Amino acid sequence: TEETKAHYERFRGFVSKVSDCILYGGRTAQQDGITYQNSNDLPIPMSYPIFFGSDATAAAKKEVTRDDNKILKRLGISGPFLLTVGTIEYRKNHETLYRAYLRMMEKYDDLPQMVFAGHPGWRTSNILETIRNDERVKDKIIIYAPTDEELDVLYRHCEFSILPSLYEGWSLTLPESLSYGKLCLCCDTPPLRETAGDLADYISAYDEKNWCERIMYYHSNSNELRKREDLIRTKWHITTWNECASQVLVYLLELAKTTNSTTMKGA
Repeated sequence: TEETKAHYERFRGFVSKVSDCILYGGRTAQQDGITYQNSNDLPIPMSYPIFFGSDATAAAKKEVTRDDNKILKRLGISGPFLLTVGTIEYRKNHETLYRAYLRMMEKYDDLPQMVFAGHPGWRTSNILETIRNDERVKDKIIIYAPTDEELDVLYRHCEFSILPSLYEGWSLTLPESLSYGKLCLCCDTPPLRETAGDLADYISAYDEKNWCERIMYYHSNSNELRKREDLIRTKWHITTWNECASQVLVYLLELAKTTNSTTMKGA
């Protein structure tokens, strides 16, 4: 919205003017930030890209001490399902998935359920009310804010994940999906391509028809889905939070060295 844009522009201006260093979530976000600063005649502080860890979920999934079927049943899941994870807000583009699901219902039988896993965000009451009041998708699209334990179960048992988000910095949910060995159908945006490379499949943001067809393609072609999962297991490197913290430490030491050198010259 225009209101959100105005608030965020003030925030970006403030950060650019008062920061000695900016840590961006990934190289794409870093470049976008610098481009914005250049375009708006803002200071361009020193900056570094960081890459968040995804090993916490990978460790959690090994601790299978619960009755997964009971959890899935409690959540209303009765068969194959797809999973999208993240706060339910406009930027995450859930509405496109909803419309794609309606297309699926018109064209196909044997549909998977779809789980929107996340807390409601700002100004999403209209789309949430629309989905919850649409009898066509009752018990088919499930909106739920899971606990960590429930999210682990959802990741392990979903057919694949979906991330239609219009923009991310360094996405947390895409590495999570890959760390579980799950294919993710992503919105075709540069930061998501930076994260997953050829390990994900990409679809234009508002292309409901293509979302519909690609979802049903992987749902109906288990052999192709297994091939993509094999590729993920072979090529995906899990970044640990220790690695992320170590990289941040290197950046901070470099910043301190540069700052001390500048101070000494000024003296």
